[in-house]
Amino acid sequence: KKALGDKVKDVVASSRLADSPAVVVVDENDPSVQMQQILKSMGQTDFEEAKPILEINVEDPMVKKIENSNDEQYIEQLSSVLLDQALLAEGVMPKDPVGFAKRLHALLST
Repeated sequence: KKALGDKVKDVVASSRLADSPAVVVVDENDPSVQMQQILKSMGQTDFEEAKPILEINVEDPMVKKIENSNDEQYIEQLSSVLLDQALLAEGVMPKDPVGFAKRLHALLST
């Protein structure tokens, strides 16, 4: 949660994820991530963007790497990739696709 800062409302452990490392969800009264994208594409700008909640699978190897690392830069990169991956799985383009590609490349190159 600390590594993602204001990109998310919260990070919570999931009891339902088995195959995915993470998924994005929203609070009950917030519009879904997809609905927010639709509103933006229609020119609606008079709503406050609801930040997603990142629900993580604590048993996933990627999440365990974050948990076991002391390298803050690595944690930040991997956490951001995890969030962007969850957004992509929901059909939403990451806010910074170039940054996502760079972070992913840096992680795969090490």
